[in-house]
Amino acid sequence: MLYYTEHIKARLHTERRMSMIDKILLKLREEMGISQEMAAKSLNVSRSALGYYERGERQPDASFIIKAADFFGVTADYLLGRSDYRSVENQAIANKFELPLSDKAISFLKSVSPELLPTLDLLLSDPNFENFLLEVMTYIYSLKHGESSESVDIISYKLNEEINKAGSSYTPSEITKIISRLLPRLQQAKVIEALERLINSMVEHDKRD
Repeated sequence: MLYYTEHIKARLHTERRMSMIDKILLKLREEMGISQEMAAKSLNVSRSALGYYERGERQPDASFIIKAADFFGVTADYLLGRSDYRSVENQAIANKFELPLSDKAISFLKSVSPELLPTLDLLLSDPNFENFLLEVMTYIYSLKHGESSESVDIISYKLNEEINKAGSSYTPSEITKIISRLLPRLQQAKVIEALERLINSMVEHDKRD
């Protein structure tokens, strides 16, 4: 009885994951910019079969999943919806350094040209960079929620969620104070001026070094 129960649970878990393949397959094909017919030919299946898979009307077998993962340049886990990372390397980077970065963010950082690396390093290591990110996030949320006292509470809550994910040292009360101070200024200065302040700070910091 126990074996039967575990078997059913495993099948249900698998079916839930498999149900994501249709959306992921379609997204990957559209990103590649190829027709369904061309993709089907490359994957050695009929166009109608691929259509069934993309619409979620049928589930592909293991051999198709492996072939599709290789063709689209992703892992089988990504194709199955078990991982947010398209490559094993990006998953390893996120795990090793405990960085809650998306697959796109890691891929971007890896693709930065050598000429830009010193600038990127200076930007990320600047002591005011965290404040700049907070200002940008505050401005983005303020566009959506407005500047009322109720909005400050909403934005504080949203930012507190994001900051907790990033492991920052700000407390909720500190965030509220910062937002109350920043909102009026950000509505006038906009994000570009916040960026200019950060750049000026980086220049001064670089001169001192």
